Amino acid sequence: YRQVRNPIDLRTMRQRVRCAKQPNLNREALLRLLTLMVDNSKIYNGEKHLVTQSAEELRRLAHDFM
Repeated sequence: YRQVRNPIDLRTMRQRVRCAKQPNLNREALLRLLTLMVDNSKIYNGEKHLVTQSAEELRRLAHDFM
């Protein structure tokens, strides 16, 4: 099986911003984190899984909003 090597989730992203681990989290950095989350979901859940589809939609919305 394939292993997720760089796990990330929404809670971790929020903590990084709030705890100033990434105080200057810019558009590109946020989109990279969201892309990592989508890629991880594809590995763990599969491309057609609802979680993966939801993550892709969130990334799309964030891209359109920013």
